[in-house]
Amino acid sequence: MTSQERWRSQHRLINRSLSQGLADAAAVAPLSSLGIAAVMKLAGALLLVCTLAHLCSCSEAASLPLTKVDCSVYRKYPVVAIPCPITYLPVCGSDYITYGNECHLCTESLRSNGRVQFLHEGSC
Repeated sequence: MTSQERWRSQHRLINRSLSQGLADAAAVAPLSSLGIAAVMKLAGALLLVCTLAHLCSCSEAASLPLTKVDCSVYRKYPVVAIPCPITYLPVCGSDYITYGNECHLCTESLRSNGRVQFLHEGSC
């Protein structure tokens, strides 16, 4: 297709669009002047931007600080007399032992002079 034929084709398309309304012409004319390769490049670029945005949001969630256990509330009791509830909400200690709840983990942490720390919620 020569440039003159391409111009005539675009001219007919624009004239047809103008008969349907100016809004349609504004939407069709820019796309008709682009080749299929350019449209594919735009679609690829849009996909890339969306993918990068998704990956950035995932990495932000992964970089959030880990939940900490505050054992300072148990220091006012002797280690052998810390009143731990019987509620089972397992936590994993840095010694890879599953403790029944945060209180049991803190009791072991105080017994070991801080060698046992909170690793994550749930079983090890």
